Amino acid sequence: MRIITLLAVFGAQDVGAVRTGSHASYYWLYPNFMMNYYEGVLDTNLVRPLAVNRTEVVFDFYFADLAESALERNLASINVGDRIQQEDLDICESVQRGLNSRAYEAGRLSVRREAGEHLFHRLLHEDLKSAL
Repeated sequence: MRIITLLAVFGAQDVGAVRTGSHASYYWLYPNFMMNYYEGVLDTNLVRPLAVNRTEVVFDFYFADLAESALERNLASINVGDRIQQEDLDICESVQRGLNSRAYEAGRLSVRREAGEHLFHRLLHEDLKSAL
């Protein structure tokens, strides 16, 4: 099992308001599971490929504080997560439209801008090669 860890500092005010703490930790379990940890909050994302051009992402939210007094904050955290995921979905759909256009020509990844994609492709290549 490969676990990749990333740390981030909160930027947006509304995110920091419901996802407290000074930083967030992001874990990626190759090939398709992510955990996003904020103080007292854990979001998980399971990515399931359905077809060449279709993917399902299953999101789950876990909270350390389940008291009635924390309900509003927990729901606000889910809403922030949903908003971020919708932004990501919009970006992915736009990229797919571009990839399917006649103007697109496949090329190399930008190592500086697409390091995550590059790592995923290298790990997948290793697994496929070792299975031969």
